[in-house]
Amino acid sequence: MCDHLRAHFSAEVSEMTPAELHEAVRMAIARARVYRLTSARDICRFLNLCAVFGWEFDADETLGDVLRDTRIANPSVRLQRLYARCVRRLEVEEQNERMQAGAPQ
Repeated sequence: MCDHLRAHFSAEVSEMTPAELHEAVRMAIARARVYRLTSARDICRFLNLCAVFGWEFDADETLGDVLRDTRIANPSVRLQRLYARCVRRLEVEEQNERMQAGAPQ
């Protein structure tokens, strides 16, 4: 997973030493398991979110609440919904930046 993050999220993890990244990944995987995320795909997606939104992004109420929503029984479905929300958040941020820069939409 550390190699994956270095390859796909190099800017986000570039200042972390190998030991720091390994520990962050280990801790994130432990938190993912609390949400009953166990498949390699789910763990990878959770780590992707950690790299982009911060290693403890799930402490944010608006994001973490999706993972804790017991009305959705399947943890993978909760993660899918969270992932979609995060992608949408990034799209809105990019659109806002373009608008502030005066770029056409």
